[in-house]
Amino acid sequence: MSTASVATGTIDFKELAPTFHTVRAFTVASTAAALAVLGAAWDPRLVWTLLVLAGVALVDAVLRRGRPEASPRPRLLVEALVVTLTVLLIGGPALVAAPMAYLLTAALLILPLRRALLVVAFLTACVVGVFFSAIPAADTQTQWWLGLGAVLVFLAALSILLVASLRVNTKLRTREAALLTEAQAANLAKTELLANVSHELRTPLAGVVGFAQLLRDDTGLLTDADRTEAIRSIAEQSFELAALIDDLLIAARYEIGELSVTAVRTSLRAQAAQVLENWDQRIAATITLEGETGPAVADPARVRQIVRNLISNALRYGGPKIGVLLTSDETTTNIQVRDNGPGIPTESEEHIFDAYYRVPGQSQHAASIGLGLAVSRDLARLMNGDITYRRHEGETIFELQLPLADKN
Repeated sequence: MSTASVATGTIDFKELAPTFHTVRAFTVASTAAALAVLGAAWDPRLVWTLLVLAGVALVDAVLRRGRPEASPRPRLLVEALVVTLTVLLIGGPALVAAPMAYLLTAALLILPLRRALLVVAFLTACVVGVFFSAIPAADTQTQWWLGLGAVLVFLAALSILLVASLRVNTKLRTREAALLTEAQAANLAKTELLANVSHELRTPLAGVVGFAQLLRDDTGLLTDADRTEAIRSIAEQSFELAALIDDLLIAARYEIGELSVTAVRTSLRAQAAQVLENWDQRIAATITLEGETGPAVADPARVRQIVRNLISNALRYGGPKIGVLLTSDETTTNIQVRDNGPGIPTESEEHIFDAYYRVPGQSQHAASIGLGLAVSRDLARLMNGDITYRRHEGETIFELQLPLADKN
């Protein structure tokens, strides 16, 4: 009974706990009062035992209103026993409200709202029947007061429970509406993502397949220059395809918490140089690599992936002048990828590291699904570093910051 099914969803017991424990306190207090007033003629040992148990339950119910983490089951069992023994010992309609209140509480906690309301209607009929039935009493006035007491106690408990159930039901419906809106937005985003991923993967793949077929079906019409160009295009498109797949896999593993990195002494210049060596040399030749820095504590493969993503981002969206600059300070070693492009619009700066975000107006660029920067920052933070963006003197600067390795 840690959760309660109300209406069409599940409500955490913590949300109902204050009302539940209020009803507990109300029930055991009325039971204790009946024992104190009407139990003098019965076995004192049983009466006092029940009074002690009811008193402990009352204190516990008051304290639990502010700490609802405990399960209600043990308390229901103990207090149901106290209430039942009290009803059997003393009897009378004034005590009918106690088990009624408990039954109502249990019904509203564990039943859908419509069924709970049926239980409420049934118990209401029972109380009314008791009130108008013949109640054994010393005189008519006592009979009337006992019946009135039963109805008032029951109606008080009923009011508390109905107000609580309506509040919880309203809260649930509001939550369901929000979850439905969120689910619809997520479904739309997933559909758009699948469409974008399919398009961006198919674009380089189509190039690979096309040039491969051209080479396979060559009948001697292709010159050596044509073959070289086809092979170059296959290598370039394969590189783009592998980069996209790497980013998707890294993002998926990061989401499920299964992405890990190593921490070894790593030369950032060597990793940046390796990335440029594997690039199309006609493009890599236009990118400068400057500066020197001490070794970082990082994962070499992940550093290369980050540098590759930052350079790819600059090639797609930046200016014609692109450079990689290595710097360091007392605690960090840094790689800056700089370009003289127009930069990122101010309204998009806070979103550029969000997964699958693409700056409006840049969707025409190929091989971009909005993952490169998000994946790069996640990898940097896993290596106890970070990636920042800034504009300085007309240049766009993305900077990878990693811990500097100990000189020893």
